[in-house]
Amino acid sequence: MAGLPKVALHLGAMVLIGAILVGGLSRAQETPGAPTLEDLIARIETAQTLSAEEKSQVVGSLSAAVTGGYLTTAQALAWLDTVQLEALTPEAAEFAVEALTMAVAALTTGRVDPEGALTALAVATTAQDLALLKTMLAELAAPPGISQALANVATGYDKATIATLLDETQELILDGVPPGIVLRVAKDALRSQTDLTTLQEGLATLGTLIADGTAPGRAANQIVENGHRGQNREHERNQNAHQGPGFAPEEEEERNQNAAEHGQGNPGKGNKG
Repeated sequence: MAGLPKVALHLGAMVLIGAILVGGLSRAQETPGAPTLEDLIARIETAQTLSAEEKSQVVGSLSAAVTGGYLTTAQALAWLDTVQLEALTPEAAEFAVEALTMAVAALTTGRVDPEGALTALAVATTAQDLALLKTMLAELAAPPGISQALANVATGYDKATIATLLDETQELILDGVPPGIVLRVAKDALRSQTDLTTLQEGLATLGTLIADGTAPGRAANQIVENGHRGQNREHERNQNAHQGPGFAPEEEEERNQNAAEHGQGNPGKGNKG
């Protein structure tokens, strides 16, 4: 019980800093022309205050996180921003390497989600305290941290829905699904204002994929990407509905392709009907 005020203090700080960091990261992820893994490696290699061994360590850990589906390249670059890679003094370089390695380890073992790890990294970097980072990462993976993380993004949902969601996530975690992976999928769905039934289906599919041998990071990617495709499809249907009765998106696309193959087009753009 004596540790509860400390946990609450850390979680409160993480919520405030996380709101800033995640907002900037979301904008970076939406920018066209996403950075590549080669861009990430090149940036690490140009860090003048890191030794060759330290560069190799950072490249290895972040590359493994990206290729394993735990981080996007944009997220990994945000982590480098957080430790201020280009402005590191020789004294701070050792801390940055250890902090990045510790955060990546917590991420790739599935204990924390990318947003939580980034926020913990920012707080610990400001304090230059590896012990604080270790404590915060542990708090994120504990039930209070998981509940708080979900509550922070579950705006617009009633208490009964949130309670059901917490039960679902705890069941998955007890079944062996890494808590950070569960959080990643649930938070993405909550931000998309997904209804509870669809969210439950996504979590169930996540558990099935991992049980069948899919790597947790890749399983989470599949669920998140499928959810976004579903949203895009719904947007297309809404657009077609505004245009009046007609074809489904797939049928409309096929009709346009057939018209192009037969030399048909829009009479208003130079083709005479």
